[in-house]
Amino acid sequence: MAQYPAIVPEPMGLEPPVEPRRVMTVAEVETQRRSRLLRYLIFGLGGFIAILLIFLAVNPQVRNGTGLIALSFTLILCIIAYLLNRSVTPRRVMIAAYLALGGFTATMMLSFSFLPGGMGAETLRLFDILLIPTVAAGVVIDATASFIFASVVSLYVCTVILILPPSPTLFAYEFGPAALCQHLGAAAGPQCPALLTHIFTSKGVGAIGVILQPIALQFIVAFLTWLSMRSIQWAYRAVDRAVELEEAYKTLAEQKRELEEDIQTLQHTYTRVVNGDYGVRAHLEGRILWPLAQSLNTMLDRLGRALLQSQRLAKLENDVRQLAEGLERGRRGLPWAWPAPNGTPLDQLVSILQQSVVRSSPQQPQHLRPAEQRATPPVQPAPQSQPASRAAEPRMP
Repeated sequence: MAQYPAIVPEPMGLEPPVEPRRVMTVAEVETQRRSRLLRYLIFGLGGFIAILLIFLAVNPQVRNGTGLIALSFTLILCIIAYLLNRSVTPRRVMIAAYLALGGFTATMMLSFSFLPGGMGAETLRLFDILLIPTVAAGVVIDATASFIFASVVSLYVCTVILILPPSPTLFAYEFGPAALCQHLGAAAGPQCPALLTHIFTSKGVGAIGVILQPIALQFIVAFLTWLSMRSIQWAYRAVDRAVELEEAYKTLAEQKRELEEDIQTLQHTYTRVVNGDYGVRAHLEGRILWPLAQSLNTMLDRLGRALLQSQRLAKLENDVRQLAEGLERGRRGLPWAWPAPNGTPLDQLVSILQQSVVRSSPQQPQHLRPAEQRATPPVQPAPQSQPASRAAEPRMP
């Protein structure tokens, strides 16, 4: 039996599905928010430091070499922090925030440590300025960063109060006016306790009392900042969950619509196959039911090849039956005809049998001859005309 080429389906152009719009996560939104706030904070700190530098430059009487160096160093840190903050990544934003706020905090600490006349009772309120980095750290770094800055500031306050020598006013505030007068001795004068009583309490608050106020204020502010930032983060997470649910509903709705369309396409394909159209294919490239449609197309390809082979086999069986019936009628002496050629492997066998029959019985009827011999009967060659006398004459040796 001859081999027929298999029916191979044409390759279909597969296009990748369109990617859905990407939704930013809570971490990305939070990073962008911190980056924007840090940029504003850097501009504010840089402007404030630049104003202080100009003020110190035009006022020689208040000029302080240590303060100038600290302010210049902080301004450089602010510039570096701004450059780092331009690439909005969580790590770089955090580093930039620590540089800017750490530089500002260090500058303020150095300025307070080298005040003319030392740290006095009237300058204790300067510690309140150090609340700025505590609050800003919780806003632009992390909620827990407020406690880090509060701890650093508290350690600095303890160091200044307990280690550095106090000024007379701070000594009187800590231990009372009587202790100050006794410390000053004869230089204070007999009216010292009476004069200082109107300014300070009769009993000092002690070193613990002096330290407790700024430290307590630092941690209270740090806790409030942590609480507020946690509330903002919880709100962001709730919004993010709502956005995720909305996107999930949209995705499900889109998938449902696509599934309904794909199911309709498959139903239409099955209907056409049932009606005898085996050449139909389900084109669902890049969609949800594309694997199922691909399997269906493969099955239809194989079914088409099987039907084609079945048709060829049925035609071959019909030709064999006709040939067998014709040969049987010929054996009985009844009129019969050869099967007409129809492209089956039996055509070659029929041609060979026809040639064999013609050779074995030249007087075969015209309708039983092969087709190429039916059209024109064989032409007999004409006899050559020669004189009778010459034909009858014997040939001479």
